[in-house]
Amino acid sequence: MCELAIDVSQSHEVRWAAIALAAEFGMDTVIRCIARNFDRVEWGDVYEAAQWAVEESLRIEGIESDLSEIIERQGYDTDRLADVLRDASLYFLIENEATIAQISTETTNPCVRFEANRALNRVMEWRYPPEQYMEKLL
Repeated sequence: MCELAIDVSQSHEVRWAAIALAAEFGMDTVIRCIARNFDRVEWGDVYEAAQWAVEESLRIEGIESDLSEIIERQGYDTDRLADVLRDASLYFLIENEATIAQISTETTNPCVRFEANRALNRVMEWRYPPEQYMEKLL
């Protein structure tokens, strides 16, 4: 998908669609790829969309770098931790699944517990898609 977005030989519509799909479906790797190539590519009519990808990439990295720091400084019960868990990418959640499970059991903040469990559910849905179970039931 990133290749389509950065390929200057593609039409404006194709490049814009690639960026829009990455945004819609939370394809963080595509968003980061666009951001890494921002200064190397002529964006033309999709400049604003590419600029959004750069800003989104920075937001994702800022959110995701905060998890261990928040836990070390503020513990498991801060609302900021709930915000990080809510906004984190699926990749980040998968990488930190064990820590998130620990947060879920050790926090006393119901908002943090909710977001931690929701994050774990996202990981489980990715790992075991519902279609897999539907086939077994039928």
